[in-house]
Amino acid sequence: MFDKKNQIVMTQAAEAMPLYFGMVPEDRKEDVIWQLKRLVQDAGCFKAGEVSQPYIIQTLSAIGMNQQIYDMILKPEHPSYYAFVLAGETTLGEYWEDNPRSHNHDMLGHIIEWFYNGIAGIRPLEPGFSKVEIKPFMPEGMNKFECSYKSSRGEIKVIGKRECGKAVFNIMVPDGVEIVE
Repeated sequence: MFDKKNQIVMTQAAEAMPLYFGMVPEDRKEDVIWQLKRLVQDAGCFKAGEVSQPYIIQTLSAIGMNQQIYDMILKPEHPSYYAFVLAGETTLGEYWEDNPRSHNHDMLGHIIEWFYNGIAGIRPLEPGFSKVEIKPFMPEGMNKFECSYKSSRGEIKVIGKRECGKAVFNIMVPDGVEIVE
C-alpha cells in the first residue's frame, strides 16, 4: 500500500499467495493461516484484485474455509458473484459493482475452478488423472449438486445431495483411475 509507507499492511493476497506457493517456513505457517482467516472473517468478502483472486480462493479451500468461500460468493451485495446475478448480469463485470463499466470478463471467473476442486473435491494427484483425490464438500445452504469433469482417462463425476440433513456423495470414475478419499 503506497499510502501507508510506514505501516505493516496485511492483505488477503499477501497472506494467501506465499501459502499457495509453499514459501512460508513450516514453523510460521500457522501464524500466516491465522492471519489470513482473520482478514477474511473480518472483511466477510474477497478483497483482492484479479491476479491474486485464484490464489486466495484455492488457499482458503486448502485450509478448510470452503463454507466461507460459499458464503462470500452468495452475498447479495458487492463484492460478490451473486450480486451480479441479482443485478441481472449474465456475465461477470469488470468491477465488483452494479452496472460495471464493461461486461463479459472471465478475470473474476476463478470461482469455476473452485466448483470442481472445492465443491466436487476433484484434484488430480498424478499426471493424466491416473490418481485422483476426491473430497467433495456440501456447503450449508446447498442441497444438491452434480459435477462432471472430462479427464484424459474419461469422465469423473461427483453427485452430492442432502438426505435427512446429511451430505451423501456418489462418485464415479473411469476404469484405471485410482481414487484417494
